[in-house]
Amino acid sequence: MRRLPVLLLLLLAAAGCAMVTDLTDLATRLENEGYTVVRVHHDVTNAVDTLTVEVKNAVTSAGEKDPAEVAWTKYTGELDELVVRLDGRESTYSAIELERRFGPRDEQSSSTVPIVLAVLFVVGCVVTAVVVVAAKRDRAS
Repeated sequence: MRRLPVLLLLLLAAAGCAMVTDLTDLATRLENEGYTVVRVHHDVTNAVDTLTVEVKNAVTSAGEKDPAEVAWTKYTGELDELVVRLDGRESTYSAIELERRFGPRDEQSSSTVPIVLAVLFVVGCVVTAVVVVAAKRDRAS
């Protein structure tokens, strides 16, 4: 019975790791485009998923992609709103604006976090049911 909270905590930690990986991958892609990444952060407020990307660009080259385009096309997490701070200038985009500007996101751009959470929820329910049944059997004996 004592193992259940630890197991559930580990399952939730695994779900959090998926989101951290998405953010790390995005930061790497931005760096590959020539930006110095200051901060990449995902937040959910009132069911609105906001991605904030803060980058610096010391040297502008013709080959660099807009950080908003990189975030929209490469970030795999949920995205309702994007805030880009480039060299101190802030721009905010809705998902509708981003889709109009850069096209629809790839199917692979949908986050794995909801899938991981759903699997973890089912596993948690199964583990809870097993623990409850085992506890009832111990009391009956």
